[in-house]
Amino acid sequence: MSKGVLGIKLNFYAVVAFLLAMIGQWLPAFLVLAFVMAVEKDEWVTRQCMQAAFLGFIILVAGVLEGFAMGIISMLRNFGATLGNASGIITGVFDIFSWLLHILVLVLAIVGLSRAMRGQEANTPIVAGFADKAYGRIRPQPMYQPMQQPMYPQYPQQPMQQPMPPQQPMQQPPMPPQQPMQPPPPQQNMGGMPPAPPNGNI
Repeated sequence: MSKGVLGIKLNFYAVVAFLLAMIGQWLPAFLVLAFVMAVEKDEWVTRQCMQAAFLGFIILVAGVLEGFAMGIISMLRNFGATLGNASGIITGVFDIFSWLLHILVLVLAIVGLSRAMRGQEANTPIVAGFADKAYGRIRPQPMYQPMQQPMYPQYPQQPMQQPMPPQQPMQQPPMPPQQPMQPPPPQQNMGGMPPAPPNGNI
């Protein structure tokens, strides 16, 4: 961890601020924050001390609300209002709320303290967003990737065959007209012999 202007490690201021928030000392926590902003002028340690001071401020607000409720109850009693068991129930509810809030702040301060001791970003829930907004920092939002669909093997697509034009029948050349067969010429009678009869009878 780097050292500041006074030669003190920067995370030391954050550790002190979270310790003060753990014990409910909101005013000393704000004084540490003011000192860091005025002297060290380091963004990281300023944001960590700011988170611790905001935790102490939560306890302060809870105490103010509890005192305001108790003041209303006492004022009603002074005017002669008969609250009966209602005052005890209201007081018990505020006491439980105050204890739960103190336990919550204690747990958050321990988480921030353990991270600040290692020189890491405290990222204290509830109050880390206020510290980032004070410095104009925008936290990156987690990106949710859509579920990937199963990949199926892609086969090469065959080109579409274009329809062949209808083939015209081959035209044969016209055949020449056949001439009628002429009967052979009559044989001449050789040696004066009579021709043979056509039926072969002699």
